[in-house]
Amino acid sequence: MTHLSATRRHFLAGATAAAAFRPAMTAARAPDDLRLGVCSYSVRNFPRTEAIAMIKQLNVREVSIKEMHLPYKSTPGERAAGRR
Repeated sequence: MTHLSATRRHFLAGATAAAAFRPAMTAARAPDDLRLGVCSYSVRNFPRTEAIAMIKQLNVREVSIKEMHLPYKSTPGERAAGRR
């Protein structure tokens, strides 16, 4: 079994490929209730600041945050700081 590790280069290559398909995806209008997002688990090998930068490159507004980027036991103040 081969172990695949995520690297910044792999992530950016995937983001570039996704961006290439974006015009075709936007041409066919999606229903207004369909929201696409990303799970921070996809960038789990990167610190929060790098993960945020990568997600911003995808121009994605919906993000499901996982434990490694913002601990579930965070205080409300820590969660607010994490959103900023």
